[in-house]
Amino acid sequence: MINSGKLSGGDRVFLMDGYHGPLKLTGQNFSSPVLFTPVPGQTAHVDLINLTKSSNLVFNGLKVWPTSSAPGKSPLVRTYMGTSNIAFTNLDVRGEATAGNYMSWPVSMWRANKRAGFQVDGDQISIVGNRLTGVQMGILTLGTNALVEKNIIDGFSGDGMRALGDNSIVRGNKVQNCVKIDANHDDGFQSFSRSASGKSGQGVVKNLTLEDNKIFEWASSTNNPLRCKLQGIGMFDGMYDGVTIRNNVISVSAYHGISIAGALNTVITNNTVINARSNAANYPWIKINAHKNGTPPKNVLVANNLVTSMKVFNNANNNVVEVSNMVVKNPSAEFTSPATLDFTLKPTAKAANSANPKYAPPFDIMGVARPRGNAPDMGAYESQ
Repeated sequence: MINSGKLSGGDRVFLMDGYHGPLKLTGQNFSSPVLFTPVPGQTAHVDLINLTKSSNLVFNGLKVWPTSSAPGKSPLVRTYMGTSNIAFTNLDVRGEATAGNYMSWPVSMWRANKRAGFQVDGDQISIVGNRLTGVQMGILTLGTNALVEKNIIDGFSGDGMRALGDNSIVRGNKVQNCVKIDANHDDGFQSFSRSASGKSGQGVVKNLTLEDNKIFEWASSTNNPLRCKLQGIGMFDGMYDGVTIRNNVISVSAYHGISIAGALNTVITNNTVINARSNAANYPWIKINAHKNGTPPKNVLVANNLVTSMKVFNNANNNVVEVSNMVVKNPSAEFTSPATLDFTLKPTAKAANSANPKYAPPFDIMGVARPRGNAPDMGAYESQ
């Protein structure tokens, strides 16, 4: 059917109940989207989705995990440069068929299933409303105009998300339960610039928005000896120009809560960045550094954040402004229930009604309009 030449823009391809093998498409270009989805009420499973030189395709509601006895380490969903206008929605992506049991996996099982959920290149690739379970890397976007929205990445052994292309939006995702199986420094989110030849730390990532995300090192009530020490948002190899980071909740125990090396024209507002293990620790922090080549940050605003440690310093010459932030030394006095990852503010919180309204986003992480009280609240939630 797919290679018959009979498909046209706007068509729908319904997959019957059962297993369909690997779904690989090359040179499938349409004037309007073609939808691939299960027959209503049925379950369609594929080993992988692999797209080359194709455009205007939508994949909705499929189950994606390998069945081969030797599946290899390739990403489960992959698009290549030259692909455009692709949407992946409501997929169930697993590193292995039984990935729902990842809490009981030994190190050997994690290492045997070191594959990414999504690795996508090309222009205007959307990854929306998917669930990823038991993967190494979660969602990696390489191309321009990517949208990563309302996904859940549950159980991972590498980085939760990456966005390397210009004009990308990472919004409303939940990343949780990171395990440590190798020397990789695990990040909830990572970005780095690349030269035309692909060398990291050269070039510029432009116009990146990170908002309304939850990055939880550990959200399970189950203890696990493989639990990692996660970094939150790590952007160490810039430059980065036009970055907006707002309304994110980050509960991790590594040093970097939000760190950028080489920030230009960047705004970091109303984030909640709190240590996941210890009230006595002086990290994770929000930190702004120069690029590794010495290029200083310029035109950076850091405001209205709640954070365990602040490492941003005002610099009038370069217009780096740190204002109206609160270092939280006693989370239980500010938040409803840090132990259960409820970072809404108590009525008695010092951060309530204490943000600078000039810098507060109009809505909070839940879409609540600011302010509810006399002034906006600090942090990601507009609670009081």
